[in-house]
Amino acid sequence: MTIDQKTLTLFLDPLDGLFFRDGRPFGAGNAANSGLPMPQTLAGALRSHLMSRLGCDFAGLGKALRGGADLKTALSNQSAELAAIADLRLSGPWLFRSDSGAEPHGVVFPVPAVLHREKTDRGDGPLHLLRPLKDPPPGWDQTAAAPTKKALWIKTNHPTEAVTGFLSGAGMADVLNGRVPDKASLVSAMDLYDTDRRVGLVIGTDTNAAEDGQLHTAGFLCLAPGVRFVAQVAGLTPALRRVLEDAPVLGWGGERRQAQVSVEDAPIPGRPAPPDLADADGACLILTTPAPLANGWHGANWTPVAAAVPAPVAVSGWDLARNQPKPTRFAAAAGSVFFFDGEAPESLANDVCDGEDRRLGYGCVLRGVWRHA
Repeated sequence: MTIDQKTLTLFLDPLDGLFFRDGRPFGAGNAANSGLPMPQTLAGALRSHLMSRLGCDFAGLGKALRGGADLKTALSNQSAELAAIADLRLSGPWLFRSDSGAEPHGVVFPVPAVLHREKTDRGDGPLHLLRPLKDPPPGWDQTAAAPTKKALWIKTNHPTEAVTGFLSGAGMADVLNGRVPDKASLVSAMDLYDTDRRVGLVIGTDTNAAEDGQLHTAGFLCLAPGVRFVAQVAGLTPALRRVLEDAPVLGWGGERRQAQVSVEDAPIPGRPAPPDLADADGACLILTTPAPLANGWHGANWTPVAAAVPAPVAVSGWDLARNQPKPTRFAAAAGSVFFFDGEAPESLANDVCDGEDRRLGYGCVLRGVWRHA
C-alpha cells in the first residue's frame, strides 16, 4: 500500500469538557483538574478511533503485543489498512485561536523559557530575552553544576522572572529571529481555557452502584469561544482519511469525552517559518511539545552550548492493549530552548525525538537564531 507522507492539518473541536490528568491516584475524597493534552493522548485517540472503524480485533492485537510484536507487525497480521495506522506521524497538539473577535489569531505556543519580564507591582514590566554570553562569567566551569559552555544572561539591573502563558505565531517569529516580542503577542491561559469543576459519585467495582458518602471532584478542560486544538499528521492514506471524514467524532482523554476532528490540506495558519542564520551567532531550537530525552535535559548524541529548560513533566498513561500502566518517564517541557554554535545538528531540524516517541508527537521544535548578549 502506498503511504502518503504529505502533512495534513487536523482541527479538533471539543463537544464537551475534556479531561486529561497525570498518573497520580484519583479516588474518593480527591480533586483532580484536567491539564492540557499530552501528544500521546491525541495519537492514542486517533489510532483507537481508526482501528475501531476498520474492524480491528483488539483482543487479538493485545495478545500479539503482549507476545512481543510491535504495533506495525501486530496490525499487519489483520489487514494492510490497519497496518497503515502504525505509520501515522503526529505533531502537536497545540491551541489555536480562530478569528472570533479576540486577538491574536492563529496557533499559540507555550512561552519559550528564555522570555523574561522585569518584576513590577503590576506585572507589566519590560520584556527581555535570555541570550548566551560571548565569554563565560568569572567562575563558570563546565561541570555538572554548569554543564554548558555558555551562560544565559539578561543585560538589565532589574530583577526578572520567567513569563508564563502562551505566545502567538507572530510573537514566536520574533523570538526565533532573536528579537523581543511585543507584549500584545502574549496570550494568557485564562483567555484560552477554563476549568469546569464537577462533583461525582464513586461507583463500587463489585456492586456497580454508588458508594455511600463517597464523592470526588473533577475539573474538566473547557476551551474559550473560538479556541480549538490543532495538530499535524503525516502518513494518512486516502482510506484512513475517508474514515475521519465519514466518522469525525472520536473519544479523547479521560471518560472518552467527545471531540470532532476535521482534516485540511492547508498548513497550520500562523506557524512561523525558520529564519536565516546568515547574520547570527548560532541556531536555537525551541520545543513546542514535550520531549523525553536520553540525558534528561538534552539528547544522547548532541549537547547544546547553552539551554533554558524548565522543570520536567511526567509522561505516563495506561497501555490498553497490554492492560498495564506505561512506565513513568520525565520529559523536557514545551518551551525549552537549546542553543548551538553555528547550525543545529541536521538530525534535529524538525524534531528532537525519534522512533515511537516522534510518531506520537513528542519533541516537535521550531528553529531560530541567537546573538550574543
